Amino acid sequence: MALGHGIDAGTVDLYFEAIGEDDFPLIGSQIVAFNQAGAPADTRYVKTASGFGGEATLFTADFWGAPKLSVEMNGGILNLNQAYFDNPGDQFSEIKTGAVQLNISGSSIPRRGERPVNPEGESKFSAESSIINKGNMNLVNVLRFENNFETYRSEWIATASSRASVGEDPQMALDNDWNSRWSSGVSQAGGEWFSVDMLEPQTFNTIILYQQGSANDYPRGYKAYLSNDKDNWGDPVLTGTGTPGDSTLLILPEVQNVRHVKIVQTDKADGLWWSIHEFDIALRENVAIKEIKNKEALHPLYSEGSLFIHNLPAHSNVSIYTVSGQQLKSVTHVNHSVPIQLPQGIYIIVVKNEQLNYAGKLFVK
Repeated sequence: MALGHGIDAGTVDLYFEAIGEDDFPLIGSQIVAFNQAGAPADTRYVKTASGFGGEATLFTADFWGAPKLSVEMNGGILNLNQAYFDNPGDQFSEIKTGAVQLNISGSSIPRRGERPVNPEGESKFSAESSIINKGNMNLVNVLRFENNFETYRSEWIATASSRASVGEDPQMALDNDWNSRWSSGVSQAGGEWFSVDMLEPQTFNTIILYQQGSANDYPRGYKAYLSNDKDNWGDPVLTGTGTPGDSTLLILPEVQNVRHVKIVQTDKADGLWWSIHEFDIALRENVAIKEIKNKEALHPLYSEGSLFIHNLPAHSNVSIYTVSGQQLKSVTHVNHSVPIQLPQGIYIIVVKNEQLNYAGKLFVK
């Protein structure tokens, strides 16, 4: 066992060549890869040798720097539990064929490149309860990919009919910052629109317009359009009236798989703009409330200015408190994430709905 060790500015920080019969755990490691100009192409956080046949596990490790790859697996088994990667490299991992396996659990890996693993290594790759983007990885081939959150929204492209000012651009509705927003800058008169290019088709049946902080700037009426080419929108898939308060939910009549979403505001509200603090989509169960038999499955995670909560039922209320009892935020109709900036510390997360009253600790480091 290795506890609290650090490696700074390495070319290959951790290299596993041989190990005993028992697992070798490393706890609380700080790993920094070489990040200077002209760094060699083989810079890695972790690499295993082709003859490595053992199993190594890292708990609560932090990875910093600018490697070409985070992990290169040539042999053996590597387990990453509650790991945080500030920069995963051009591609997160490369796994060679043979008796090798990479297992990731409860970790945060921001999006980088088109996929987290090379195509040949998909069958040796497992990720669960983590913040990780699948990219164009073929999930049919993957060993395991369950209960994960994807943080792709910041790369989507938002446009709108107008804006209030430079600081309220459409892209502000995709920045995971609850305090920023897009605003139309004009009174609602009908015809205002907000559109998002999600870069590739997404599967969803719910559109969420978060408006907390601008509770009266909800759309007085709306029509929702979908498209895969941005030119042919067809008829609206949903029409309705917005909801004052934290969010407006657009629950579509059926599951969709499309790339582009456009919301058109259709009614009037003199003196009130239309504002969206965060735009998101979700694939929800057909039932209004999803029963959670195991409350631990909620598994709250914090990364990059957002609190992510897996298995969150629809119409849930989420509150965030300090350990001293001070309420920092309370949000209704949460989908799976709550934008909030949390400094290092311990927090209490409370989730309530008709079938659930959950309270648990969140550790932010």
